[in-house]
Amino acid sequence: MHASLERRAEIIVLAETLVAAVRLLSNARAWRHPTPPDRAVQGLDDLMTATQARIVGAGLESWHEFTRMVTSHDLTTRMVPDALVASAALAHGATVTTFDRGLGTYPGVRSVVLS
Repeated sequence: MHASLERRAEIIVLAETLVAAVRLLSNARAWRHPTPPDRAVQGLDDLMTATQARIVGAGLESWHEFTRMVTSHDLTTRMVPDALVASAALAHGATVTTFDRGLGTYPGVRSVVLS
């Protein structure tokens, strides 16, 4: 298990990330047998309960950080969701744990890239 999880660090998850997960899991174009949205939500609820994760929203502080990132970096459209995650991490003082190496490119964002 990864060191940050072994220390039982607080786990926070953006509500926007959970919504995106439901959308992806239930997408018939992405999966031969997509998960119905209600089952996807139940599975995510179970995961959030099991890990004692806290759900947070991007919020106003995140929005200010997000607008700064968008206006000060040459972002592609694919980088915009990453900028939202990065800005929320900065606003909440959180470390992003991800498989996406791109999140560590935003100044000030702490990230742990899983392999």
